[in-house]
Amino acid sequence: MDACWPFRRFVRARCGDCGQQVIVLPGFETVTIGVVSLLRDPELVPSGTVEPEDYRATWSSSGLRINIGELRWTVRASTSDLTQ
Repeated sequence: MDACWPFRRFVRARCGDCGQQVIVLPGFETVTIGVVSLLRDPELVPSGTVEPEDYRATWSSSGLRINIGELRWTVRASTSDLTQ
């Protein structure tokens, strides 16, 4: 995960298997993965959803913290737009 947009709740990441850029939408109990459609306003076009066990996402104006069990990730908020 290399950038996030707290207003939209999007996180940009690279797929560990194929290396493709994906957009992740951490929810309360699920994580949705997809790509962004820029036809009008940026919106997530989902390609899959997972429900990790012992998962928590906490958003703030400065970024995102994700906990899954003992694993933790922190992603800072980006000042760029979603296309960069």
